Amino acid sequence: KYNVDSVEPKLFGIGSESDPWTDAQKIATAHGYLLYADPDGVMQLLEPPVPAAGTPVFSYEPGATAFMTQRTRTVPLDRLYNGVIACGEASANPNAVSGEAWDENPLSPTYYLGPMGKVPYFFSSPLIKTDSQADQAAWTTLLKIMGRVEQLAWQQVTNPALEPLDGISATIDGKTTEYLLDGVVTPLSITDAQTGTARETKASWVGISRLHGLEDRFGRGTGLGH
Repeated sequence: KYNVDSVEPKLFGIGSESDPWTDAQKIATAHGYLLYADPDGVMQLLEPPVPAAGTPVFSYEPGATAFMTQRTRTVPLDRLYNGVIACGEASANPNAVSGEAWDENPLSPTYYLGPMGKVPYFFSSPLIKTDSQADQAAWTTLLKIMGRVEQLAWQQVTNPALEPLDGISATIDGKTTEYLLDGVVTPLSITDAQTGTARETKASWVGISRLHGLEDRFGRGTGLGH
């Protein structure tokens, strides 16, 4: 199911400042995947979804059946990026490896050749060993931060069917906006509210600056977005 170039054993949580869950997520990101726990507590490893792709699984609307009890909307401009540059830190490799991914949709408010310009997010990892792997990691990271034009946080009546990466829509002040669910916390007490955070998904597709064979892995080629 997954393409694996190499297998390298890793030990989690062996240092006093090491967090096994954080270590596992770093490995997943470096190889172009997302790692999270589903509502049943089962670990899921999957390729990231494209923002704004598909039909929302749940819609929040005003009225007698409204689920939201509180909400806040923010525009985090200090965390607004339209590209990712990923680099490897492998000391044994004399040739530096790197990969890039950019918002190449001319209709997107964060188009990298538009008024916003290029605003990349940089990250590096010793787990990135090849250019292809760097591109995969850049793509995954871009889809995680893409579309942060507006963020929505709320409390609601518990809906156990929701899970991270679900697409949702919310009608607020007469305007319906689509979001990608970044996180949801389900309480163990029946008296507490469920909380969620999501980001607006105005970008309809994301392009990659250097492909390095990603069309085989992700099913995307030079016609990306068309």
